[in-house]
Amino acid sequence: MKGKKFFNTLAAKILVIALMLAATAGLVLGIFFLARPLNSGVRIGDALKGFSYEQTTAFGEKLAMDAINGVSEKDESLLFEKQGEYDGKQTVDITQLNAGIGCKSKNPATTYTLADLASMYNEGSQYEDFSGLFEDDGETDASYIEAQINDYGGGEVFYKDSQGNLYGSDYTLREFQDLDISMYMYRLTLDGDVVDIQQVEHVSLDDPTEIGINEVVIRLMLEEAGVDREMLDALDYSALDPSFAELYVRGRQYETKLPQSGETLGEYALQNPDKENLSGLYNSLLEAEARVGEYVNGLSGDSHTTGGRISWYYYESFSGNVQTNNPAWEGLDFETLTDRLVGGEGPALFGVYNTADWTEIYPEKSEGTVDYSSAGTGIVYGLKNYAGDAYGNGKWIVAMSDDAIDYMDYNTQQDMSDYESYRTLVLPGLIMTIGSSILWIVCFVISIIQAGRRDNTKTRYASLFAREMPIEVLLVIDIILWVIIGVIFGGIGSTYYPLFSTWQIVFLTIAALCFVGLFLWQLLTVICKGKSGNLLKNSIIRGIVRKGKGFARKAYENRKATGRIAICYVIFIVLTLICLGFCVFPIGPIMLIALWILTLILLLKKGIQHQKVKDGIHEIAGGNLDYQIDVSDLTGGHMDMANDMNNVREGMRNAIQEQMKSERLKTDLITNVSHDIKTPLTSIINYVDILKREDIQDEKIRGYIDILDRKSQRLKHLTEDLVEASKISSGNIQLNIEEINLKQLLKQTNGEFEEKFQNKDLTLVCTLPENQMLIRADGRRMWRVIENLYNNAAKYAMPHTRVYVDGAFKGGKVVVSIKNISEYPLNFSAEELMERFVRGDVSRSTEGSGLGLEIARNLTLMQNGTFDIYLDGDLFKVTITFDAI
Repeated sequence: MKGKKFFNTLAAKILVIALMLAATAGLVLGIFFLARPLNSGVRIGDALKGFSYEQTTAFGEKLAMDAINGVSEKDESLLFEKQGEYDGKQTVDITQLNAGIGCKSKNPATTYTLADLASMYNEGSQYEDFSGLFEDDGETDASYIEAQINDYGGGEVFYKDSQGNLYGSDYTLREFQDLDISMYMYRLTLDGDVVDIQQVEHVSLDDPTEIGINEVVIRLMLEEAGVDREMLDALDYSALDPSFAELYVRGRQYETKLPQSGETLGEYALQNPDKENLSGLYNSLLEAEARVGEYVNGLSGDSHTTGGRISWYYYESFSGNVQTNNPAWEGLDFETLTDRLVGGEGPALFGVYNTADWTEIYPEKSEGTVDYSSAGTGIVYGLKNYAGDAYGNGKWIVAMSDDAIDYMDYNTQQDMSDYESYRTLVLPGLIMTIGSSILWIVCFVISIIQAGRRDNTKTRYASLFAREMPIEVLLVIDIILWVIIGVIFGGIGSTYYPLFSTWQIVFLTIAALCFVGLFLWQLLTVICKGKSGNLLKNSIIRGIVRKGKGFARKAYENRKATGRIAICYVIFIVLTLICLGFCVFPIGPIMLIALWILTLILLLKKGIQHQKVKDGIHEIAGGNLDYQIDVSDLTGGHMDMANDMNNVREGMRNAIQEQMKSERLKTDLITNVSHDIKTPLTSIINYVDILKREDIQDEKIRGYIDILDRKSQRLKHLTEDLVEASKISSGNIQLNIEEINLKQLLKQTNGEFEEKFQNKDLTLVCTLPENQMLIRADGRRMWRVIENLYNNAAKYAMPHTRVYVDGAFKGGKVVVSIKNISEYPLNFSAEELMERFVRGDVSRSTEGSGLGLEIARNLTLMQNGTFDIYLDGDLFKVTITFDAI
């Protein structure tokens, strides 16, 4: 149980990671121990057996390669040697190279000495430049031709030189433009002009010179190269083309050695255009230079005639020829020689390979002798795999004397030295590599199991970084880290391998540890993210897919509009492809430009229509119901949208007219009812006033009369307020706007309400500026506004409190505010308080119509002022604002 608890602890996780890093270091060192001795090509099995280098398969393969190279050079010697001796004065025909120096029918124009061919090959850079003649330089510039025929038609082409001579051509202007002519030929034609028939002036077209433009180009190029005019006149230009002339001019400078005829290959091909191809001649020359040059260079370093130390024997099955470098083996047939070697005569290291029946023979280890069987296997393996088609149809024997290793080339000696110095490291390196690999895999599996676990809980967790970081970002970071580490390993490996120094091994080990650490961090982060259920959280691709699905769903839901757009887009693409197809003709670019212009016009037209509909909607949305969108120049969806908007405008207009008609009817009803109530109400008030004047002693009756007086007066005020509110809301009121002094009006109101405020024990605190508060308003209506506000304070302010009236100038405005503490809770909003018949006391226990604030606000707005109410707990504040004069 304790072990199970420890498995998921932080200490256990750190231990596993540390073991993985240690395994990584062991793996790097183990691979180094293996790579250093095995870099020589030796197999692990040979090294583990303790073989010396000359006993290994790798050494046998080297012997096989030496034998193959020896036979190859022996073949070349048959072509280029006379009686076994090389003579540089001997000649070969480059067009009959495989016939060698013994060719009976050599052409002096294509025959070179061996020394000259080797000399041209060894010039190096010149040989490379010569071979580059057959590569396309890519410098084709159509600007000159474009400039010449830019404004011409597509008719017949002529060439007019600087002397006025006119040359015809079978090409049209468009075909001439498409000719792939090099910059060199362009420069040669700059002395003349390519023209069409309409541009030819002062030149008779009755008998134009009977040569074409190609002939003109070839003549100019050959003339510049020094060909005399007599030969130019005698040439058959129908068998030549501009590429021949270009190769003639450019190639002659690389022919530093001439054939036996004393003329260049170009001059020979020029004189025999029907029989010889200049490009083919130059290719033959290059092949001859390479083969002869490599053969001659190999003579100085021939390691295959070592006096029997390394002996090879090749029997060619189909011809019966025998090639060997061991004089003792000459004259022996294959079977006799094989029997001698197997019987123990001659070297102990040999390999026999018969390609006809795929039989292999190499020495077996006998008691008390050196085991060369692995090296023999290597010889046979090398012959089987490297002989190829040229030497894979015969019988091979390769053997080595005991001291031949001392005469091998430097690379072989170096491989042997490295192997002998470090072969004791193979076994430790193999053990370290296998053991470290197993430990690394086991720890890796354990770390995956531990990832996301915490103690013994079943809950899987991930760090904040793992939870929130998108999976794509983690993968990108991982790839970047892999690339960086790969570059480091690759750079060091390609530069120093296999000759690593101690510090380089240390550096590689540290780099490997960093790589593994970063790899584990990234991988375990992803695993924790997945185990905690957050693998796709904040995923970029998932977000793109979701948005793509949403977009596709919306596009499908609006498929009428999106379908039209898609169809238009497809039509545009198809028309563009058609125009591009016609671009091979002169009309193609014109069609493409016309398509672009037409598309631009259609897009601008749609944009104009869209803006027109947008402006119309903006006008109607702003309340201008008299505005109608003109649909005469609209099409498609824009016309439908405009018509719908006009219908909405008409519907709103009718609805508003109906509402205004209803409001007028309500106002008329209120006015009529109020008028009908006012007549009897006046009689009631008058009779109550008469009763009050009578000397009635009964207190009870006098009380009834007082009640009638108060109620009738209240009903009178209610009727007057209702009529006035109706007139204001319907706009049926006349205003007499003039200059008034709001400061004076406030002082007058203060005096009139002084007694009323005292009756409720309210203290009026009025603060007014020294300057006069002049505004433009209706004095009678303004008095009604102030009166209603003071009445509201007198009715609803809490007794024994203060009522504040403030006047001020702010930003060119006259601002008046009245505030008090309410006697009743203000458990509603300012908007609700402004509605009709709403009063500050919900129980409606006080007198009042509930129209005072509504009337004051409407009158203020009608006089171009502002009216604002502010509520904060029990604080009630009204602010009215007018433009100052």
